[in-house]
Order: sequence, then structure tokens, then C-alpha cells
Amino acid sequence: MDQAVEPSATDASGDESGAVVLMYHRFGEDRYPSTSVRMEQFKQHLKYLEEEEFNIWPVERVVRYLRDGKTFPPRTVAITIDDAYRSIYEEAYPLFKERGWPYTVFVNSDGADSGGSYMSWEQMREMAENSEARFANHSATHDYLVARRDGESEEDWRARVKADIEKAERRLQEELSGHVPDDPNLHAYPYGEYDRALQELVEEMGYVAFGQHSGPVGHYSDKLALPRFAMAENYADPNDFRLRVNTRPLPVVSITPDDPTAIDEQNPPQLRLEFAETEIALDRINCFASGRGVELEWVSDSPRILSVQADAPLAEGRSRYNCTAPAREGGFHWYSFQWVRGRR
Repeated sequence: MDQAVEPSATDASGDESGAVVLMYHRFGEDRYPSTSVRMEQFKQHLKYLEEEEFNIWPVERVVRYLRDGKTFPPRTVAITIDDAYRSIYEEAYPLFKERGWPYTVFVNSDGADSGGSYMSWEQMREMAENSEARFANHSATHDYLVARRDGESEEDWRARVKADIEKAERRLQEELSGHVPDDPNLHAYPYGEYDRALQELVEEMGYVAFGQHSGPVGHYSDKLALPRFAMAENYADPNDFRLRVNTRPLPVVSITPDDPTAIDEQNPPQLRLEFAETEIALDRINCFASGRGVELEWVSDSPRILSVQADAPLAEGRSRYNCTAPAREGGFHWYSFQWVRGRR
């Protein structure tokens, strides 16, 4: 199945407008550099957004603009945080409260119920009552939802995953009713991993869903796989941060294949990207494959269809194709597609 998105709003320059969604996990937990941002880095992020007068929006407002085809104002950013670790309450919450900025925590409810390194429901209620905090669905178990268990039928897999997501929603409503966005309902895939079957299930359940692949969101973005820029120690340098929050979408209207697990049938996988008519310099696109080189080929019968393929097989687990093109006003347009190998 191909992803195809109807053309929608563009800004006055002829290039698609968009917003950047940031994703954090832990704050100041230096023993987890792959998921934690150092506090000096995080404070620099907030200072830059403040000094440059970015529009800090709730992520559900960003999604409504996508749904309604509205043009985003320049410099629009939403802040999300996955997993509800206790350091959110201890370190990040006071800084958000001070600024009055909205932010959304995607909660895996079994963690909140168990305590340990997670926030308590009482702490989350305090955040909701004293800051612009929202809380949304990140499943109950935080399992690899895309993975099928040994001998599990597709029907049994669907029933298990649906029950997992429903349990998380029930606990969110029981503990945080009134602070859980429902226009639209929001879900973040654990580990950012999904396949077409999981996307279809989440859509049937009424959710818009986020991954963990990089890039800004735009009106051509798949609302069942919205990108976010991960902010952890290795990717949170102030210069890298400035680059990412100033990116704009690449207008990719169709991708083939659209299932990240297609890599199990062909590795390295070939991805075809079809672009909308645009003033962006598509002939200056560069693509990368999780640090590897890629081969780029424009399909001869269309100047707007690009074939992208890594020059060597990609590793087990998650990997990405990232493509960028320079923006006329400086910075970059960005598109990312995530592959998931070996989960099925």
C-alpha cells in the first residue's frame, strides 16, 4: 500500500508551512545519555526558543492545523516528552511552569502505576493543575507493539495491542481526566516503531500517532506516523538544536513502500519519494541512511520522483533514511522515513 496525501495549504512563498515537534525523555540523568538531555543543554534550548520568540503550541493544536489545512506561522514548535520519568517532574516541570509553556507527556501507564523511576499520578496531577501540562497515550506496557509473539496469530496480536492501548487510555482518564487531549486523541508508538497493521489499528481506535523519526511536520505528513526531533545528550548541542527547530518540511506526497517492515523483504530497502510541485531546489537534495551512503536516482518519466537506496544492508532494529534540501531563506527542508527490521 502506498502512502498518498492530498495537497493542502502552503505558505506565501510557495513552500509548505510546517511545525517542529520536539521529543524528550529524561532530564539531567547523565547515566542515560541516549535518552537524557543534560540540564545545561535543556536550559539553552528554552533560552533560544524564548529569545527568538518561537510560538510554543500544544501538540494537539499542531495536529488540528494539519487536519484543517491551516498555514502555520513561522517558528512554530511543540514540546513532547515520552515515558513519564520522574526527572520530568523534578527538573523540567519547574522550567515549563515558570514560562507558562504548554507541553505534552506521553505516559506508559504501567510505569506510572509501578512507581520506581516514573512520576506518580499525584505528581502529574500537580503538573496539570499548576502548569500547561497535558498527558497522552503511550500504551500501558511500553512493549514493542509492532512485534508479534511466537505463534501469535494476526487476530491475537490485534486483540493484545488494542487491549494494551485501551488500558493506558482508561488509566489516563481515571487519573488525569480533563488533562488528556481528545481533539484529536494522541498516541506515541513505544520506541517510535510501527508497521502498516499497527497504523491501521491505531487509526480505527481514533488516534493520531507519533513516531521517533526526525523532521518537521507539514500538511503532507502521515498523521499515523508524525515525525519528532529527538533531544538527547548526543543530539542536543545548541548548534544542532538551532538547526532542527528551524527546519521546514519537504513536500513528500507519496512513498513506496509505506511499511517500515518492508526492509525484511529487501535489504538495503529501496524507497521512492514523490514530491509536490514546489519552489524548493529538489536537485540539491542529499540523503543519508543511518550514517551510510545512499544511491539517489530521479525516475526518468517524472522529475519529482526520487529513488533512495542505501549502499549496504541496514542493521537489525530501527534505522532511517533522512533527506534534506537547502531552504532559500537559510536552513533546510527535511524528510525522514524509519525502517524497522526483525520485529515480525
